Amino acid sequence: MDLTIEAVVNDIRTQYRERPPNGWLLGWERERYLLLVQEACAPHAVVNATSFDYAFCNRYEVNLSEGDAGIFYMLAVRLSFIAPVFSLHWTRYESQTKGSVVSSVPSDCSQLEEKLRKTLERAGLTGLPDEWFEQEVSGVELELSGTSNVTIGKCLFEDYEG
Repeated sequence: MDLTIEAVVNDIRTQYRERPPNGWLLGWERERYLLLVQEACAPHAVVNATSFDYAFCNRYEVNLSEGDAGIFYMLAVRLSFIAPVFSLHWTRYESQTKGSVVSSVPSDCSQLEEKLRKTLERAGLTGLPDEWFEQEVSGVELELSGTSNVTIGKCLFEDYEG
């Protein structure tokens, strides 16, 4: 699927025409694509972290440990309800509370990401390019961000202050 930034912004403006959509009230499916993600990530467990409190996507998490050092990687999988797009990002944890987003991961993580990416693309979803996340969208008001710093990433996945 050829995705354009204009098409994504149009989808956002259409869905946010009256106010930010509320997945709880709209009956969005909390387990949408869950089986597909589980199959692509097997044998690793997939946690459904979906909540529609300030979020406009399904969120799934996959953990991969790195040896016995207590280090693990968590893959966050976000599937937007606003446009047919997804986002994948890795966080490296040294403990339960100390983590940082990373772009370079071990090969087993890269292989899992590539398999999942291909699976989601076959399902008709497109990975949102990183450079689009911070693109501002005018004419849209979010609950936490208001009308300032409204970005594609916030509108497709989850709103946050700042």
